[in-house]
Amino acid sequence: MAEATTEQTVSTEQPASTETGTEPTLEQVFESFKVEAPQPDRPAAQPAQPAQPDQPQIIVPDPALDPEGFRKYETQKTQDQLVLRQALQHVAGKLNQFEVRAVAQQEEQDIKKAVGILKEKNADLDDDFIEIALGQKARKEPRFLQVWKNRAKNPQAWNAALKAYSNEMAGKFTVKADSQLAENQRAMKASQQAMATGQKDSSVNEKLGSLQGAEFDRAMDRIKDGQSPFK
Repeated sequence: MAEATTEQTVSTEQPASTETGTEPTLEQVFESFKVEAPQPDRPAAQPAQPAQPDQPQIIVPDPALDPEGFRKYETQKTQDQLVLRQALQHVAGKLNQFEVRAVAQQEEQDIKKAVGILKEKNADLDDDFIEIALGQKARKEPRFLQVWKNRAKNPQAWNAALKAYSNEMAGKFTVKADSQLAENQRAMKASQQAMATGQKDSSVNEKLGSLQGAEFDRAMDRIKDGQSPFK
């Protein structure tokens, strides 16, 4: 979940429970903090330009009266502009790197903290799985993403949303975990039965292999009739 520049005003009021002792749902959190889906960006008003300080007077040689001086002036101006442009690009690149690195580090810390909160009620779930589920929730629910973007300005809303989603995850993935446990137990039982059957079949095959002629034919006929090959 990358940071975005769009900002949304979110209430800082504490979410209220619908019933005494009942934790609010994610939808109730959105309503309590008055979180709405983000609207399309509007052009920001241009700030007033500050008054420029007096610039030193630059004397430009007359190209007709002083062609050599004018040539030197143009050469120096071009060099100065190149040096200034390179310096500005270098500074801008450094600032951008620092900003990107700082934002990435802060976002990583916030994600780990969010995973820890969700882990409190979902201890059986893997951290990577929780992080993926968190990202999917943000993509599917714009209001959840909006609360994430404004987490620094309104941490109460973000913490309330995390707790509500933690309850949602616990109810959703516990059922799947129980279902998977039952499936694993069924597969284990089937495997044990297959091993027992395999041992029995191996013994039967050995006996069949020892038969010859008419005895072998009679044993095969009994198998075709659904009977035991041996009396």
